[in-house]
Amino acid sequence: MSLKDKIIIFIAFVILEWYLDDLFIRCQSPIGKFLMIIHHAIVVFHLLGPWIFGLHWYHLAISIIIIGGWKVFGHCIFTRIHNTICNIPNKKKHVNLVSVALDKLQMPFLYHPLYESYCWFLVCYDLYNIRFSM
Repeated sequence: MSLKDKIIIFIAFVILEWYLDDLFIRCQSPIGKFLMIIHHAIVVFHLLGPWIFGLHWYHLAISIIIIGGWKVFGHCIFTRIHNTICNIPNKKKHVNLVSVALDKLQMPFLYHPLYESYCWFLVCYDLYNIRFSM
């Protein structure tokens, strides 16, 4: 697959996530909206980056930062920043493909355990590819 095709797939998933985000419409701040779009791009790269682009070293670094932030702060600091700027209650989690799917399946309680498990799986996947693809 060409780089152009990979970028198109990535952008399509970012647009899909942005479209599903009902909190985006509630945000009145242009900076808050911009941060939400950046957050969607980071989440899509985090969830699908190793499968679309590879880039395992970059993905591993981002994964460690994300997991570390959750462990240190108890939540995603990026979500708190744009929620504060947009006057959205901080109890609201970032709307992404995983949260929407689990809400539709009426299983939102699985969000954190599934997401965190998948993140650790991606760390292992990145480490495996870093080690054995050279």
